[in-house]
Amino acid sequence: MTRFFRLAFLTLIPFAYLEALWFLNGNPFSAVQSVFCYGLGLAGLASLWALCPGLRCFRRRECFLLLSITAVGGLWAALFPQQVLAWGLLLACLTGLLFGLVNALLPSGWRRLLGAAVTALVLGLISAGATQMMERFAEEEFYVGVQVVFLTGWFFLIWIFAQVGFGQPSHSERLLLPGWILSVPIIAVVGFGCLLFRQYQQTFYPVNAPPYRGISAQNPFLCSTFANPPSQAGLYSGDQVFARIVQKVADNPQKRTSEIGMLAFLTGDETWRQEFHAALLAEVRTGQYTGPANSVKYGQFDVALRLYYFTKIRQQSPALFSDAEQAEVSAWLHAVNRRALTVEWVDWLYATAFSEWPVGPYLNQDIGAGLLSLLEATGASDPALSTKNRAFLSSHPVGWQKGFRNTDDAMHYQSEWISNAIFQVMDNPGLLEQASASRQRELAFAWLLAQARPDGSPIGYNPHSFSLASAAYLGAELLGDSRLLWLAGSSLDYLDRSGGILWSQPGITAPLALQAVAPEMANCLLYGDSGLPNQAGPLAPDKIVFRSGWDPSDSYVLLNLRFSGWHRYKASNSIISIYQQEPWIVEDTHGSDLGWLPVGRSQFRDKRIPRENLNGLVVEKTGLSQMIYLLTGFGTRWAQDVPAYAEVERFAPEGEIAESVTILRDWNGWTHRRKIVFVTDGPIVVFDQAAGPVGPDAGITWHAQVSADAVTDSVQRFAVGPSGSGEMVLLYENGSVEAKQDIYGSETIRRLMYTPTAGGDLRLVTVFLGPEWVEASVELVDAAQQVVAIRLNGRELILSMQ
Repeated sequence: MTRFFRLAFLTLIPFAYLEALWFLNGNPFSAVQSVFCYGLGLAGLASLWALCPGLRCFRRRECFLLLSITAVGGLWAALFPQQVLAWGLLLACLTGLLFGLVNALLPSGWRRLLGAAVTALVLGLISAGATQMMERFAEEEFYVGVQVVFLTGWFFLIWIFAQVGFGQPSHSERLLLPGWILSVPIIAVVGFGCLLFRQYQQTFYPVNAPPYRGISAQNPFLCSTFANPPSQAGLYSGDQVFARIVQKVADNPQKRTSEIGMLAFLTGDETWRQEFHAALLAEVRTGQYTGPANSVKYGQFDVALRLYYFTKIRQQSPALFSDAEQAEVSAWLHAVNRRALTVEWVDWLYATAFSEWPVGPYLNQDIGAGLLSLLEATGASDPALSTKNRAFLSSHPVGWQKGFRNTDDAMHYQSEWISNAIFQVMDNPGLLEQASASRQRELAFAWLLAQARPDGSPIGYNPHSFSLASAAYLGAELLGDSRLLWLAGSSLDYLDRSGGILWSQPGITAPLALQAVAPEMANCLLYGDSGLPNQAGPLAPDKIVFRSGWDPSDSYVLLNLRFSGWHRYKASNSIISIYQQEPWIVEDTHGSDLGWLPVGRSQFRDKRIPRENLNGLVVEKTGLSQMIYLLTGFGTRWAQDVPAYAEVERFAPEGEIAESVTILRDWNGWTHRRKIVFVTDGPIVVFDQAAGPVGPDAGITWHAQVSADAVTDSVQRFAVGPSGSGEMVLLYENGSVEAKQDIYGSETIRRLMYTPTAGGDLRLVTVFLGPEWVEASVELVDAAQQVVAIRLNGRELILSMQ
């Protein structure tokens, strides 16, 4: 009994360590978490005590008992992965066994201390690594590293206080084990590490993706067209749009050398040329982009922009740079070339993920290929490195040779990817004579057009907003497409209204003798290239777009279908945006950057955006994932390992009432069916139905942008949009809605989470009413079948999940 009380007292220290982590990570007090953490610490110490009580170490009876319990716990956890207690039991017994082995094999002193530290690290790696394998590596990699550090500290505390409380046997009194025994856990750990490494590489995209009839590599978009699209011919002309783009770049108060170069090239103005001359030489003489890139290799694109405009301006004005200055620039570009081919520590991170030997050229958005292509095309490369440049380009066929879009799930990267594709064409002009490459170029700009909003406002997900004005004009110039010219003009109109600016866009060269025509494109199902920058994946579901027209007052819905690629976020079957002249539904991407992470990983984007900040299904963590959360407090109680793709069951884009049905399958036992009904010039209705296990919680999250002055206590019906132009109505019988307001500068976001009262069955209908329908009555006629009736002034709509 004395030993038991000593055990209970010593457990307080590891428990206090975990509680400090819990609160430091911003979590409120939780009795469940406290009991679990104390119990797990007690079990870990008890396991070690059972193996080494006083002067007896590794008694066969206790060792056999713990091995049996560990095996039972492992089987229990494997058969019922949602059982957090099974994982706790397994971890506690494993802790005792590994530390007992350390005490049995290593003599007292620094060797045993070092052995215990290594064992604690191994246990931390196993715990966090196994969790990531089960979560499909959905967490930010550097977060996992921090988890390993804190778990290692906890395991080491368990061992320290076992020594303090129970003492250790002398060398002559303990059971001696043969040294080869140590090779067994070493082999197991190495094997686990190899499995972990391989599993990580396979999580960026699945080798198979759900198909949809009518979708193919030649025709990856399935779109309806408006029966009578407004031509709006003459609204925008090519020369007018060109002049407005130039002015927007000139108005940019944060102009960089590349923007100055664009202005000098497009205007031919001597003042801009002299400013570009001075700005470029200042960067050349300070050695910009020739030093270590550290965690951010995006600078390779920045220097490619400078080289592009330097080449164009020299063609216009050969005397702008003296011979001596041209020699300086040439030497600088040679140094840039050397740096681009230099492997740095961050390249090993990419190599780990991309399954290839590390290379210096930056693979994302084809930036490295774009820079090397431009160096070769302009004759600016270092002659001693030209062979290496060519070798890289031949082994990395990218751009329009490979696909039509950037595989990152971030819209703003598409224009950069297009720029690098243009640089590759400059090096290989015959590329576009190939029908496949020419088709890929058309699709690259159609990808932008298909997702454009009717009012020309920037598209933003993951998380940066991106104006389509410059990229759309570039597409109009390259393809002679009047629709893209219309999009460029519409986007400029929005920038005029909002006071926006533009950045440089290589490839734009002159005013167009073209008149804009409004796009005929209506509702679209979009499939896209998947994979990684150096790997082609299958054609995969990506987005669904609904729009009622191309006037600024028309409504728009954007649904995401995937969680794959390098820059990816957890948006499978989640609505990115519902928009009508202003945002109604948004994603909450206002998290802060983390200064302790490398710059390239510190931004609140990609996997750092938690699932509960989006607009879709959330499910509770279970099993090992929940256990690690309770121990460290990192993250939230909601699972982040959303499936890679939502399956498109039905897409009916034609007619006055368009709809889609998408399914997210097998997420911790849950299946989510989401139906969107889009009534042209009418309501937008979202039906959500999910079924899963009874125990874990699940819910539907919404993030509505509202007016700070119009926030009410109602969670069933309230105004949405900064001006309150629409209404949002939530209909349900089984469950409740929790609401919270967050204010980010001028934006007020209302966070809503619906959770069902009866576990395992989730049914929610969400209705959005535009200005002409805000007074409508909305009634849930049949909760079981999710039938809703919307009535206003003699008009009636009866819609259902079926």
